[in-house]
Amino acid sequence: MSDQWYRRIGERDEGRRRLGRMTRWTAATGVALAAVFGVALARHDQAAAASSNQNEITDDNGGSSGLPGSDGGSVVQPPAQPPGSSGGRSHVHSGGS
Repeated sequence: MSDQWYRRIGERDEGRRRLGRMTRWTAATGVALAAVFGVALARHDQAAAASSNQNEITDDNGGSSGLPGSDGGSVVQPPAQPPGSSGGRSHVHSGGS
């Protein structure tokens, strides 16, 4: 084989090494940024939840506790009796058309 052939093979291998290195750096940067953003958002959510809880729980003498229905609002109630079956055929079909 000629020297040009070996030179081309060497250039190809160097290109592959560079591409692999760039891919690893890009993946590592993505993982690091995801971790940073995750921590930042978690801290922001915790801070928002803490300030929300401080606003909801006002006092022990009938103030808002943050629970549904505790502020005089309505609470979802279950029906008096469960819905009955029509006794007919089911309209649910599985599979394709």
